[in-house]
Amino acid sequence: MLIALLFVYGITTGGWLLIILSLVACFGFYWYEQRLSYALIPMEIFKNKVRTGAYLARFLFMMAMLTYWFILPQIMQNFYHFSPLEAGMGFLPLTLVGFFSALVLPQLTEKWGNQFLLIVGQSILLLGMLLTALMNPAHGYWLAIGLPMFIVGLGQGWLLAPLTAAGVEDVAPELSGAASGLTNMMHQLGGPVGLSLVVLATAKIKNTLLYYHVVMGFVVLFLTLGLIVLYVTNYAFGAYHPSN
Repeated sequence: MLIALLFVYGITTGGWLLIILSLVACFGFYWYEQRLSYALIPMEIFKNKVRTGAYLARFLFMMAMLTYWFILPQIMQNFYHFSPLEAGMGFLPLTLVGFFSALVLPQLTEKWGNQFLLIVGQSILLLGMLLTALMNPAHGYWLAIGLPMFIVGLGQGWLLAPLTAAGVEDVAPELSGAASGLTNMMHQLGGPVGLSLVVLATAKIKNTLLYYHVVMGFVVLFLTLGLIVLYVTNYAFGAYHPSN
């Protein structure tokens, strides 16, 4: 946690010494953990490509989503003069679609397999974010934000549970707790790291419309990297096992 704190604070303040110190500490932690028989994060967890891809994709997912959740209330209040409550209600399309799409996940997983659903969910989520990034907020809430949110909600609903399942795939019983904890750790760390990077990169942008498109560009970039990671770790090296 201290390593993450140093890294995020270093990014936020532009303190390169803190960033370098956090990276050195991270490598030191890795070196130390490799030599322990009771490691906090057993390195053998990463021997499975699907699990490793799920951790990286989960990290990138939260880099994108916390940034998305951060900017949209600003846009809804600045462009549409929504109150904070109305801005919160503006996320209902995402929430409702995400809820109902998750209800059909068991049937889809049985039919398509978890690894295929990872690619489908990530692709749909990326499409929704790409549409959001290309839209002009001046066109109104429903066209610029609300309608793409339906796609974002569908992708998110079909991605989160498969990512969680992939994070513990084929893990030995004695490592299941560490694998589950690592999934949650990547979820918690990805958001602050992504948002800090975006805030640092956009801090000097004064034009709200330009700021919106640049931030959404980062969101699309993070999700594109996540899709590449999932494809490489699930398909490129023969890791995909279709369901029966």
